[in-house]
Amino acid sequence: MNESIKDCCEGLMVKTLTTNATYEPSKRSFNWLKLKKDYLETEIGDSLDLVVVGADYGTGKRTGTFGSFLLACWNEDRERLETVCKVGTGFTDESLQAIYE
Repeated sequence: MNESIKDCCEGLMVKTLTTNATYEPSKRSFNWLKLKKDYLETEIGDSLDLVVVGADYGTGKRTGTFGSFLLACWNEDRERLETVCKVGTGFTDESLQAIYE
């Protein structure tokens, strides 16, 4: 990563060593991960502990399940949950149906 930064590259693509690590355009997975300098210069690091506090009903293909979820994290100073983002990708149709039920 340091050499990538020194050479003015945008970052690195990191691929898992498992045999089925195929790249799938427009699909998120842990087979290929993008690592950028910008990601390293924040206090957030690589993960956050978030909780689902709401959901939107799905439309189109997701009619009859939830389409996205509202996530929040605990603010220790204010002693309350505060919303952070919505997420709607990375779910299988089966998992969305199970969560909805």
